[in-house]
Amino acid sequence: MVNDDFTPVRRPKLLYLPSTGNRLLGALPAAVRPRLRAAIHTIRRGQMGIAGLRWNRTALVTLLFLCSLTATAQGTINLARGRPGTASTSIDGNVPGRAFDGNTGSRWESEWRIDPQWIYVDLGASFPIGRVQLIWEGAYARDYLIQVSDNATDWQTVRTVTGNTQLSNNLTGLNTDGRYVRVYGTARGSIYGYSLYEFRVYGTDNAPAVSLTSPAGGASFLQSAAIPLAANATAQGSKTISRVDFFSGTDLIGSVTTPPYTLTWTNAPAGTHTLTARATDSNNLTSDSEPVAITVTRENLARNRPAVASTRNDIARAAFDGNLGSRWESVHGVDPQWIYVDLGEEYAIDQVRLTWETAYASDFRIEVSSNATDWTTVASRTNARDLGNRLVNDVTAHHATGRYVRMFGTGRTSDYGYSLYEFEVYGTQGVDIIAAPAAESVYTAPGAVDVVVDGGAAGTNAYRIELLVDGVVVDTRGATPSAYTVPVTGLAAGNYALAARIYYTDGSVTGASTVPVYVIPATTGGESCGDAITVSAAGAPAGGTYRWYTVPTGGAPIAGETGPNFVTPPVDITTTYYVAAVGPDGAESHRAAAAVRYIGLAQPSTEGLTMAYPFHGSGTDATGGGNDAIVSGATLAPDRFGRADAAYRFDGVDDYITTTTSFPTNIEGTNTFSVSLWFRTTTGGGGKLLGMGTSQTGNSGEYDRHLYMNNAGQLLFGIYLGAHLTIKTEATFNDDQWHNVVATVSPDGMHLYVDGALKAEDTSITEGQKYGGPGYWRIGYDNLAGWPERPSSDHFAGLLDDVNIYYATKLSPGDRTGLYGASVDTVEVGETLELRATFLENVTYAWTGPGGFVSAQQNPTIPGATTANAGDYTVTVSNATCTSFPLTVNAVVIASAILPVELVSFSAEPAGEAVQLHWATALEVDNRGFEVQRSTNRSDFEGIVFVQGAGNSFTGRPYAFLDHPSVTGTVYYRLKQIDFEGGATYSEVIAVRLAPAESFLLFPNPAERQTTLRWNTGVAGGTVLLTLIDSRGRTVRSDRLQEARQQEHQLDLAGYAPGLYTLLLHRDGQLVYESKLVRR
Repeated sequence: MVNDDFTPVRRPKLLYLPSTGNRLLGALPAAVRPRLRAAIHTIRRGQMGIAGLRWNRTALVTLLFLCSLTATAQGTINLARGRPGTASTSIDGNVPGRAFDGNTGSRWESEWRIDPQWIYVDLGASFPIGRVQLIWEGAYARDYLIQVSDNATDWQTVRTVTGNTQLSNNLTGLNTDGRYVRVYGTARGSIYGYSLYEFRVYGTDNAPAVSLTSPAGGASFLQSAAIPLAANATAQGSKTISRVDFFSGTDLIGSVTTPPYTLTWTNAPAGTHTLTARATDSNNLTSDSEPVAITVTRENLARNRPAVASTRNDIARAAFDGNLGSRWESVHGVDPQWIYVDLGEEYAIDQVRLTWETAYASDFRIEVSSNATDWTTVASRTNARDLGNRLVNDVTAHHATGRYVRMFGTGRTSDYGYSLYEFEVYGTQGVDIIAAPAAESVYTAPGAVDVVVDGGAAGTNAYRIELLVDGVVVDTRGATPSAYTVPVTGLAAGNYALAARIYYTDGSVTGASTVPVYVIPATTGGESCGDAITVSAAGAPAGGTYRWYTVPTGGAPIAGETGPNFVTPPVDITTTYYVAAVGPDGAESHRAAAAVRYIGLAQPSTEGLTMAYPFHGSGTDATGGGNDAIVSGATLAPDRFGRADAAYRFDGVDDYITTTTSFPTNIEGTNTFSVSLWFRTTTGGGGKLLGMGTSQTGNSGEYDRHLYMNNAGQLLFGIYLGAHLTIKTEATFNDDQWHNVVATVSPDGMHLYVDGALKAEDTSITEGQKYGGPGYWRIGYDNLAGWPERPSSDHFAGLLDDVNIYYATKLSPGDRTGLYGASVDTVEVGETLELRATFLENVTYAWTGPGGFVSAQQNPTIPGATTANAGDYTVTVSNATCTSFPLTVNAVVIASAILPVELVSFSAEPAGEAVQLHWATALEVDNRGFEVQRSTNRSDFEGIVFVQGAGNSFTGRPYAFLDHPSVTGTVYYRLKQIDFEGGATYSEVIAVRLAPAESFLLFPNPAERQTTLRWNTGVAGGTVLLTLIDSRGRTVRSDRLQEARQQEHQLDLAGYAPGLYTLLLHRDGQLVYESKLVRR
């Protein structure tokens, strides 16, 4: 160290650094002290300007050291802790210094009934002061002043507090400085004096703000309740909150490090609790919230528990309902009478509280039991006569342990009976000494449970421990300080309660918390290739039965199935059944799963599967969801595998099936959906296969999501959005063969697949109609009025099977292949033919096909395919259990010829509702002409016209054709070039998008107060103007419409006179719609 003149100091003086880090550190040279004190004060106030100060090395080093300490000390350290205090008065040894000792168990107390009174602290030096925190005993100050001074004589008031009622005051934002800080009380909040547990003073670094937002002050909770703790905490400036601690008094409940700052307090002890939250920021600055007082009350173990009485058992529960307005009353004039409550578990009972009506007992005893048969008296009481209504007997029980508690009355105080408003029981459970198994563990019958008992947890004065299963003692031994295991074996399927009973040397007995465990039946599932199989269960208790279910919890049992064996319906989907054992008393065990695996190639996806109707002898919903189908007229028939009574036949006259459960208005769940079914028909009258409507029977008023067939046998799928929007297959399917059809609607559009191949699509249709009422899925029939190519009959004639409906799910290509089971794509000669089958584990595949083709691969290929490889391919899968039903796919190999025609262009573009095709050749040799082919799915093409070729031409030739397709959406074209010898080759495939024709609907018309104009196309693609003209030619209304693909516009007619009007709709100045409108 050096002197002012930088000469060495012979005896360097130690720098004193107290805990606050805010006092000058020692005996510095006299010339340094004033400047250093001023510099420190300047930095504390956040002012960094130190120009003009002359520094020597000692001052500079010391100041830097002090600054580093001061930065962490301000605002978080109690400057008053351990400092000397002075007060106006004190009594009973509660001296001033006790308010500054950091101990909330000690306090300063003034003389009683005297105002004013004061107490101050000497911080030892002048400090910037930002906050004062006061923790009062019950004798708090109602009105007081916070004052500061540099000499303990001249005081400056920096905060005035009036009307205080809180026991903790956190006074922030003082922004002052001083050496002495005083609380000057001018008015007491009690008849006593002023009493402070803690008087804390903090610096000016901004501490975080914190408040306790839950629970509310004065709230009351039961001991069993989970008490929600929540706090708001905000750091100052650029700092962050690093932790929020929750306290009950000085006991830490728990901490939270990230928002939201919430915590759940369980098992809070009974009594009154003062709760606070303490926030700590990233600079370790802390603040405490204002305290919140709550009450935790003991749990009435008897409330709402089952009760039994000697007489009037029907109203016994009224004594345990927590309602002083209801009561149990015995029959009159008969002794003895009794009433007891089942607590559900054994408790150490220490109090019974009886609230009597006027007819109370003169003599009674309190009894406990573990089985409601053998009773032990724990207390007896006698009441004098004429004590009036609502007499309360508080009975303290010693060493009472039991599950059942009984009031046994032997004498009455009136000619009536015994009448109780409330019968309350209080007590505790013993320590948890069952270390294993965990609560709600599950075992398979016959159950073998190793129960681990922690004898050491019972306490040093325990001398005997009993282990009980459902109240029956299965093991007894002397208490031991170590853990031991008790094997419990041979448990039948059922629900069990494990409990321990502990006997103590003082004569008390307690019951440990009950541990529930479950034993479920043992089950045997199986595998099936489509036939019914038997699944089985074992382990029911003696004299017990079983209940079989399709769902793991809830639901109704399968009717009539109470034995250990259950024969499933024919299996065509991997399914899980569930079985519970039922004891002689009717108690049902938890359910065990019995899995049935389907060995078959047609495997419906289960993701999003909402309803599944395999039609195995009934319309049962195979998902277990309970939405069983209601069959009206349709009759059972063989399915596509030849299984009897596994499909339904519809007569095309009045047969149909409908769902039991309706779907909510607007049916939002079906805006993205998929439907799948199998059908077979020869009908020439069409009909509806599946769809949704607002009526469960008869014609629906709102209806769409239709899958129907026209008279030609083509399939259509449609949505109604102000207009009937449909897609249609080119091919017909009334060929007396089984076909699988899948329809999907999703954000990708509307798609229709048959036998795994895309047949039609419209990517612009992405949602279904929103109904004004509930909707039902209808199978085989519903209203088709107004729909394109409406068939002769709305009723379908043919076979339907395996109807699956998926919500919020678009079936993937893999899902669709799984539904059909196998697939193959059309190829040209020379390409690779790829055969595909659904993947199944642990099976063997067997393919056969043309020319002796065989393969054991799941997806075999044939490179360089020729026309000889075309034809039917059949595949099965098998394992040691069974062989699946065969599936057949037809492979098409197109023969291509290389012909001397050079096609240089081929294009298509919309022309209104038509399509204009253009193509051109550069060279033609032996060219007979071109067949123009069209498709709606890029797979199935049909010839629509033949255009004569040039024969032989060595110059460019243009061609054109105007097509008028009857469909909208995406249409595909290709050219089939044919030579004079019949050889052919194909052009590339091109696509064109056709928008639906504009159609308009004005309804109602005539109208009274309102009418609606609705249209189906993008009519609002430009400037659209709606005009209403009266019968005199005057324009009375003009509306400019918003742009949207689908439009609906409502006209309020309330202000117009009755008469005839003309409605006009113009787009970009062109008239697109005109209609007469009658205003009634």
